[in-house]
Amino acid sequence: MITSYSIMPSEIRYNQTISAQAKILWLEISAYNYSNIYEVRNSTLAKDLALSEVQISRLINQLKKKSFLLVYKSPLNIRRLCAIGYGKLNENGADSKKNKPKEPKTRKMSQALRDFLNN
Repeated sequence: MITSYSIMPSEIRYNQTISAQAKILWLEISAYNYSNIYEVRNSTLAKDLALSEVQISRLINQLKKKSFLLVYKSPLNIRRLCAIGYGKLNENGADSKKNKPKEPKTRKMSQALRDFLNN
């Protein structure tokens, strides 16, 4: 567990297609990212959130499918997680290419992605 905080974007908070546990997991990963930590094991997240590693894996996949989480595996098979504050959603929380929300704070997001890939 880290001593940081996260703010949940409304695109995630009001999304009705992902579970409440997935939203809490997104916050936890976001807090790690804020502390410049991208290599977080499922066992660590499971311990922090009092869930099983299998549950964490399913929740990560849920967030990944909705484009709220970027998962990168290096050639050395090291997994990195990066919480993304927006996905492909419309006002009902459904995927939609036509109604994609504006991407807020592009400069900060670009820096976060650079940190994610370079650390």
